[in-house]
Amino acid sequence: MKYSLSSKKAIRSKASYNINKSSEQKHFTWWLLAGCIVVVAILAFPKVDTVPTSYVPHNHVTTTGKLSTPSLNDQKAVSAIATAHTTHSTSTLVFSHRAIMTTEFWVGEPPDSDNGSISNTSSTWDGQWQQHYGGVDSPAPRVGFLPAAFTPHENSFYVALPYSDADGHGKRRTSAAHCLDVSGNSASAYSWCKNTWLAINFNGKTVFAQWEDAGPFGENDVAYVFGSAEPSNTTGEAAGLDVSPAVTTYLGLSGADLTDWSFVNSRDVPDGPWKQTLTTTSGETID
Repeated sequence: MKYSLSSKKAIRSKASYNINKSSEQKHFTWWLLAGCIVVVAILAFPKVDTVPTSYVPHNHVTTTGKLSTPSLNDQKAVSAIATAHTTHSTSTLVFSHRAIMTTEFWVGEPPDSDNGSISNTSSTWDGQWQQHYGGVDSPAPRVGFLPAAFTPHENSFYVALPYSDADGHGKRRTSAAHCLDVSGNSASAYSWCKNTWLAINFNGKTVFAQWEDAGPFGENDVAYVFGSAEPSNTTGEAAGLDVSPAVTTYLGLSGADLTDWSFVNSRDVPDGPWKQTLTTTSGETID
């Protein structure tokens, strides 16, 4: 079949129109697909809530200079914030010590039959522990995670384990290198164990605390603290871990509970009330 020149132009024009239309449809399809991918990515990516790390219930000071207690709502907010920190940051923790009997102790605790008649005004590494802390960290009364009477100068989240890298003569034990292995601390003239971090879990809730004393009832239980043995202590509740009132409050402990714990490098400790005030004092020198 023959076409006139005008018919051929019309056919070419129509073909060109069809090609352009097809190209536009392809571009539209690609843009639509790209937009869908972006939307899916936004919906799939988890939202990260910004949680303030500085909100810890410090005593409030009134215009008269007297201490006042934060409201109940303030204390509930603190608990909620702490839980939020823990929920997203501990899912991959593996606890090396399981079902360890855990009891409570505190800075300035007086000697009695429950603690082997040992005063906690000083620690195994710091002869002026109570002074450096700022007072007696009494379990009652409390304001949130802090004692009601004062704001501590050191971390209110602390623990004791039955090991000290200093022996009874102030000499460094040969086993002290274990502290460097688990803490990431550097060798120094002071304790290599003090201020090391632990993660402690109870009923699915995890808290972080610094190691500040030796006990309960022991200072050289290497096989337990740095190994897989059970605590050698058989006194009282046969506890293998002492925790501060702040740790007790945070985890909801009763005073004698089974917890899981593990050493944690300081760089892996998440934000939380345990980071509001850090303990950095070195204590006494060790020969």
